[in-house]
Amino acid sequence: MLFVEGRRDSRDTPIYRALFPSGVTVEARGTCVDVQQSVAAIDQTKNQHRTRAFGIVDRDNLSGAEIDKLDDDMHVLPARSVEYLYYFSKSIQAVAEEQASSRGLDPDELVRDAIGAALTALGKPSIPEKMAARRCHGDVRRTALRGSRIARTGRAARRRGVRDRGA
Repeated sequence: MLFVEGRRDSRDTPIYRALFPSGVTVEARGTCVDVQQSVAAIDQTKNQHRTRAFGIVDRDNLSGAEIDKLDDDMHVLPARSVEYLYYFSKSIQAVAEEQASSRGLDPDELVRDAIGAALTALGKPSIPEKMAARRCHGDVRRTALRGSRIARTGRAARRRGVRDRGA
C-alpha cells in the first residue's frame, strides 16, 4: 500500500497510480504528517495482516535534517511536488517514447514539440510572475507556520472552535 499526499480528487493520485503497478494500492492522505501517520498505523499492526505500507511525500521545503528523521518506509520526491516530475527530462522522454510507439511517431520530435510548447507557454505575459508569486506565497506561508508558536496555537484554537482574536 502506498500513501501519498493530496486528496482523492487531486492530480497527485492519478500520477502515482500510473507510475506504480496494478498490485500497489495508492491512497491519498492529505498532508505529509497524514501520510506518516497512515504508514505508521499499518506498520503497527503488521502482525495482523500481510500489507506493507510505504509513503511518498513532496519535498516542499523539507530540510535534509527533516528528511533524515523520516522512517525508512517514507520516501521524499526529488522535486518540490509530484507535478514537477512532468518537467524532468527522463519523464518527458518516457512519455514521448510511449506515445511514439503507440502512434508511430518520432520520440525525439515529440520531445522537441513538448519543450517548445512549454517554453511558449512560459513566454506568455504574466505567467512567470504568477508562478513566482505562487511559489513565494507558499514558501513564506510554510516558513511562517513551521516555526511560529502563534501559528501552532492558532491552529489548535481553531480545532477547538476558538476564534482568533488577532495578534
